[in-house]
Amino acid sequence: MRSLAGRLTTVYALSATVSSAALLTLGYGLLQSKMVHNLDTLIATDAGRINTHLHPDDPSRDPAVLETRLRRTTDNSAALFVTEIRDASGRPLFLSRNLHGRPLILPAGADAIGEGVSILHAGGQSLRVRRYPGPLGMQVLIGTPTDSVDDMMQSYIEVAVMIAVIMLIASTSFGFLISQLALRPLRSIAETTKRITSDNLAERIAVQKVDDEVGDLARLLNEMFERIEASFRQIRRFTADASHELKTPLSLIRLHAERLLSSGDLDATQERSVTAQLEEVLHLTAMIEDLLILSRTDSRTLPLDIAPRRPADFVESFREDAIALADDGGVSVEIVHRGDGDVPFDAKWLRHVLLNLLTNAIRATRERAGGTIEILSRQGPRGWTMEVADRGAGLRQEDRERIFDRFVTKNEGGTGLGLAICRSIVALHGGMIGNRPRDDGPGTIFWVSLPI
Repeated sequence: MRSLAGRLTTVYALSATVSSAALLTLGYGLLQSKMVHNLDTLIATDAGRINTHLHPDDPSRDPAVLETRLRRTTDNSAALFVTEIRDASGRPLFLSRNLHGRPLILPAGADAIGEGVSILHAGGQSLRVRRYPGPLGMQVLIGTPTDSVDDMMQSYIEVAVMIAVIMLIASTSFGFLISQLALRPLRSIAETTKRITSDNLAERIAVQKVDDEVGDLARLLNEMFERIEASFRQIRRFTADASHELKTPLSLIRLHAERLLSSGDLDATQERSVTAQLEEVLHLTAMIEDLLILSRTDSRTLPLDIAPRRPADFVESFREDAIALADDGGVSVEIVHRGDGDVPFDAKWLRHVLLNLLTNAIRATRERAGGTIEILSRQGPRGWTMEVADRGAGLRQEDRERIFDRFVTKNEGGTGLGLAICRSIVALHGGMIGNRPRDDGPGTIFWVSLPI
């Protein structure tokens, strides 16, 4: 069982049920012992009463005298006791009427005086029998039915089973409630921890006033988050500062390389070297610009002009640029917009997102000898969704999950920061971005969803 709440509930329910069962079993033994003791007490009382009616003379010489003395007494108590009197040699001298002429047959080894045994009488009745000494070596055997004890113990078992079942249900419910209450602080910690990401490092776990293990855990996690936040701040500050400081020397390198190319004093080999150098400088400049944008989005200092705008107008203004980019890449593009109304967004940065997605789609589609890229814009009552569907080879599941991470790219010549920037910009709009495979063949659909 993976759930900690389930394990706690199970342990509590089993512990409570097993403890209750043990107590009920102990109660069964004590109750049975007490009831058997009460039967033995009744038998002993009746044995004393029988002994008072025995004549000190040898009654075996005159059985009629013994019969007369005991018949009335045993008849009065026939509902409770059966009585048998034996002489010194073990022959029956007297049988109460409820024995119906059949002597008691004791089990082997039950010969001790005063020993109580349970037997099944020939009449089908369960009896508790004890043997007592009488005058002149006689033995007095008195038995009483155990039906009342058996019925009581059977009723006890039925009640005990009911109690055990009720205890199991009650302890399971109570254990589940206790586990929920006990794990509530941990769930709160887990929920807060899920919300703390690289874009939201300022949030902290609420620490309860109670000084316990959960509070210590929350404090330790808060201290860890503070260290992580400080590390992220240092990284972002370094990225922003380094990017800013590198822009000037890269611009100078680019300027000198362009002057060398325009001077015409270079031979073919030198010109190729300077051209390659210039391309790398342009690549570095683009990466630095992307890093600056990322550092601003991470610190939420990117200037955004979010205002209600009509997505239909935005898509229409983007159409010409999309067609021009697609033609230059040797592919075609289809743009469709459905719905009307206003959605709050920054047109400049959302355009940046769409241009990045379209550029990636053109590269992926061109690799498979061309095709058509579909851009579908839908505006509904809850938000605005844009989809850019390419006809490329598609993405593996592991690539789809990490394609938005920094420095992850499937296209040569890219910086690996474009989709990371798109995700940050969309997040600043309160929206979501993702991808999924096409249903009608190879290819990938990148989607952006903005709330109203």
